[in-house]
Amino acid sequence: MANEAVGVNKSEIPDALVTENLKTLRLLHQLLMVENWGTFITDRYKNYENQNDKFVRDIVQRASLPLQGNPRLNEPVFGDTPPSKENAKLLQLDAFISGSQKIGVLQLNAGKQAAAEQLKRLVTARNPHPVVSGMWLSGFTGGYGQQIMDWGNPPLVPTVTLNLNINDQPQTTPNQPVWVVVGFTIFSENGHFAVDWLKTDSFGRKLIDPSTGQVFQHLKRFWEKVNALSVEEATVFLQEQLETSTRDTLYFFGIPVEKSLAISAGPIVSFSILLFLCLHIRHFRSIAVEIDSVPHYPFLPLFRGAMGALLVTYATVLVLPVLANEELLRRFGNWEERSTKWGAAFAFLMGVMGVWTIIEIHLLRRRWFRVLDARRAAP
Repeated sequence: MANEAVGVNKSEIPDALVTENLKTLRLLHQLLMVENWGTFITDRYKNYENQNDKFVRDIVQRASLPLQGNPRLNEPVFGDTPPSKENAKLLQLDAFISGSQKIGVLQLNAGKQAAAEQLKRLVTARNPHPVVSGMWLSGFTGGYGQQIMDWGNPPLVPTVTLNLNINDQPQTTPNQPVWVVVGFTIFSENGHFAVDWLKTDSFGRKLIDPSTGQVFQHLKRFWEKVNALSVEEATVFLQEQLETSTRDTLYFFGIPVEKSLAISAGPIVSFSILLFLCLHIRHFRSIAVEIDSVPHYPFLPLFRGAMGALLVTYATVLVLPVLANEELLRRFGNWEERSTKWGAAFAFLMGVMGVWTIIEIHLLRRRWFRVLDARRAAP
């Protein structure tokens, strides 16, 4: 019988917060799909890239070679790499974003004259009318172009291969790129650059609480449930929680009531019953002088000398309704949902109505017993 009186199929996370968490995960997934961490670092070091492009153009100029168009190096940048989006756990992503990162860029600064002389000899031997149409760097472990290089695999020696694409004008021989070696240093910085990266991204900005600066502000409220999951796993988990929560049902004496409705309806019904009782007691008190005899049915508030019965009356009118509704709101309520706020408001009004009803019972007892004593004393 106890299970039939009140039962629940309760989700672990309130619906509104599940929805917000899913939004956060979708934004995080979109951010990882874009993979623009390397672009953020590249944009930060545009001035260094421009200096490197000028460095290479000076080599070409010293070799007395013309440039076709405006070729650029698109050199790699260096930085701590975020966890892989395929299997990274949310805890790892949070640690990366919230922590400090080391980022940097190549700075070509040595071997300019020697590279120019070598380039001139190579081109003269291969192309009668050479034009430089492209340039790039190679010789790195782990990638080239605009890829982001891990600090765990730095170049073993401070030199890098400069590749130049050579075309004939007009073309008389197959295009044959040439390469020369130049020296470099690495300019690096340490700081909270991942947070700066999020703030510059349309998706990333929505992952940061603007008032506190906290990352994954919605997920942090249930961090212990999802921090060991990947983005995809956490999304599946929260979707299952949302589907479960939509089926949550409370049972009152075998009658099923949807959870969000019960949270507000319970206090409203309790308030209405107490209001009904209070008004009836008030009416009964107003006509007490017109009643000839005590009603034949038992009414606990009018039991003379039965303090136990009176205490039971007070407990059922005031104490138990307040405690029951407090437990309902505490266990199943979510203060971000409107139904919980309505339930709390009517729970407070119910408490006020319970006090008023107790006062009316006291006034009724006083008046009824006064009338009853007067009638018994009459001849």
